[in-house]
Amino acid sequence: MKVIYLDLDGVANNYGLSQNWERPDGSIQKPVKGTQETFGGTMGFDYDKIQRLNHIFDICDWSIVISSSWGLSQNTLGALIKFGFKYNHRIVGEISRIPEGRGTQILNHFDTYSNITDFITIEDEPHDIMGKHHSVTDTHRERFKNRVFSPNPYEGIQNTLTNHIISHIKRLEN
Repeated sequence: MKVIYLDLDGVANNYGLSQNWERPDGSIQKPVKGTQETFGGTMGFDYDKIQRLNHIFDICDWSIVISSSWGLSQNTLGALIKFGFKYNHRIVGEISRIPEGRGTQILNHFDTYSNITDFITIEDEPHDIMGKHHSVTDTHRERFKNRVFSPNPYEGIQNTLTNHIISHIKRLEN
C-alpha cells in the first residue's frame, strides 16, 4: 500500500491572513484572501482545492492518512463530503501533530505498518518534517527527500503543485 499523509488546513483551504509567508526554501510569498466556509463549527474547505485533491486521487490508487489537527472526526469526514471530496473510502487512518514533530510521527506510522511500501506527504507547514524544528534530524531529511509537497498555507494547494505531485506519483509507479 502506498500512502499520502494529507494535512488539511493550509492545503484544502487557506488561511487568508494578511502577512507574508516564508516557504521552506526561504522565498517569500504574499497571501491570497481565503474562501473558507464554516462547517460543524470549524473552518471549512475550498471547493477548488478539494477538486485538486480529487484530481490527484483520480490518477492513483494510493491510500490516505489524515495528518492534521483536524483528525478523523465526523466533522472532518462530513466537511470533506460537503465540499466534494470523492475519496473518503481511501482514508485508512489518522495522525495529529505531537510535540515530537510531524516528521517523527509520520516516520513512526510508516515504520509501524509493514504493509505501507511508499509514501509522500502534503503539508503546508513542513518545519517539523524537514525544517529547523528541534525534532528534525539528518535521517528525517534523508527519508523525506522528494516526499514533501508544501503549498503556501495562504493559498492552499494550487494547480502547479497538484501537477507536480501527479508527475511525482507517476514516476514512482513506473
